[in-house]
Amino acid sequence: MATEAVKHPWSDERANICLSGVYEMDKIVRMLPALVSTDADEQAHYAVRAIAGRLLRISSLLLSGLGDDAVSSEELKKYVDFNNDGQG
Repeated sequence: MATEAVKHPWSDERANICLSGVYEMDKIVRMLPALVSTDADEQAHYAVRAIAGRLLRISSLLLSGLGDDAVSSEELKKYVDFNNDGQG
């Protein structure tokens, strides 16, 4: 199945700004679990890991949605569809 080029409603500059923001969010989220010690509060550590994991899924969705035309809308919906078994 041939993939048609997707026309985006934003400029390349706008897309690059959004991608930079998502990239920064991804880096911050990857740091979060290390900031909460399991010695101090194991429950908080696991809660932060769960939230960070979800945010990583969302950042992946945004990076793919903004920068990868080969990823279909149906595939992107799997990141946010609560009826999906793969929901993060």
